[in-house]
Amino acid sequence: MEIPLRHLPPGGRRFEERWRELTVEEKSGLRGLRQVAVRLTARADRERVRLAGRAEAVALATCSRCLAEIELPLTTEIDLTYGLTRDYLERDPDAERLVEGAVLDPLPEIVGLLLSELPFQTLCRPDCRGLCPTCGADLNQGACTCRPAVGSPFEILKTLRTKGDPPRS
Repeated sequence: MEIPLRHLPPGGRRFEERWRELTVEEKSGLRGLRQVAVRLTARADRERVRLAGRAEAVALATCSRCLAEIELPLTTEIDLTYGLTRDYLERDPDAERLVEGAVLDPLPEIVGLLLSELPFQTLCRPDCRGLCPTCGADLNQGACTCRPAVGSPFEILKTLRTKGDPPRS
């Protein structure tokens, strides 16, 4: 996405762009973004460029428990500020970066905003049962043929007594 800075009118200018698919740096099972739509207004003065709008996409991810492929809708509000002078950048800690040249490409920051909307754990459904730790069967499809796990190695701790406990029979 390129925003030419030379001819931005005083009231700003609207930009809209769509991508069928975007490749992103692999992060915890994320395979990319689809149906990305960005709508924003760019306003500039002598020291900064402000972008305000909205971005939407569908994240292609993998369920954290059963490894099924899933699609997650993402929406984020855009409110970004870029410095046009080094002086402004030093005064505003919220400014994203210094714009050098006559064209601004905010796509890396917009993708970052979309990715920040991803849940900590991506699940195909809230009650996903995951995979059997022994045979790897998808437990959402039904029970596997593995024998139930033997008790915990910490079971023996239940037999311990603490000071003041009555003797067990």
